[in-house]
Amino acid sequence: MGVVAGDPIQMDFEQQQGVPADLRPRSRGGSPSTLLVQILSTEQFLPVAPKKAETVTAKRNDYIYEPGKAEILREMVPLTLRSHFYRVILDSLAAEHGARMNAMQKATDNATELLKELKLSYNKARQAAITNEIIEIVSGSEALKG
Repeated sequence: MGVVAGDPIQMDFEQQQGVPADLRPRSRGGSPSTLLVQILSTEQFLPVAPKKAETVTAKRNDYIYEPGKAEILREMVPLTLRSHFYRVILDSLAAEHGARMNAMQKATDNATELLKELKLSYNKARQAAITNEIIEIVSGSEALKG
């Protein structure tokens, strides 16, 4: 099983930028807290908090940005989107690996239990064979005496 071109496991952040724009994440399903449980959460997309009604009356600081606000947003929004998308892909891969680990642990536990049962069955069959041989020897010895 080889690695195919564009395999998300092998892609880094820069390569993820080539993913089509229509595959944008619409909502995040939650962050994995254990192997089987996900806690739903909401996240702020941009690192800019919306203005509240109370703060509008407060003193307003109008900063000068270089480059301008529009240019900063034009650069920041796609970069933020790509980084969120990349994190979602990494979370998905981590969840897949967690599920595989869980499946392998269950398979190991089942194999261990099966091994114990087979060992017990083997020991019972061996003990029964030994007991039968002892009974045959004792019966043969009693037949020779009598």
